[in-house]
Amino acid sequence: MQLFAAIGTQWRVGAGGATGLDYTAVLAVIRSMRLPRARADELFADVRIMERAALNQMAADAKTTK
Repeated sequence: MQLFAAIGTQWRVGAGGATGLDYTAVLAVIRSMRLPRARADELFADVRIMERAALNQMAADAKTTK
C-alpha cells in the first residue's frame, strides 16, 4: 500500500479519464526502494492488481455520475 500511495500522482489521463499508471515512474520508485529483485517484481505485480481495481472503480463511478 505504501508504494501505491507513493505513486498516486503518476496516473496517465486521457479524454475519458485515467488510463493507467505511468510504469516508468512506478519502476523508478521501486528501484529507489533498493529491494531484492524478487521482491521488486512482486511489488510491481501487486501494483498492477491495485491499478486494475482502481480503474474498474473509476469506471463504475463515472457510470453512476452520468
